[in-house]
Amino acid sequence: MAEQFPGNQCDEQRDADAHERERERSQGVTQQSVALQLPDDTRIAVGDSREDMGVTSVVSAFWLVANAVERDPALADEVASR
Repeated sequence: MAEQFPGNQCDEQRDADAHERERERSQGVTQQSVALQLPDDTRIAVGDSREDMGVTSVVSAFWLVANAVERDPALADEVASR
């Protein structure tokens, strides 16, 4: 029987935490937009990480700063696919 290593559970928890942070950011953007009475098509965001990209579903434009791709080169592929 293969031994389970805690690293796998840590990876799963890290991923779950990242998704939760993305959801919270999206909710925050939506709540702030409603409070400011901003129309949906006027919401914009700027981010510097993969987690920040979670708000793309609730904004009309999103900019990812250059150093984000320098720190995480795989982001370039993810951005290209959106």
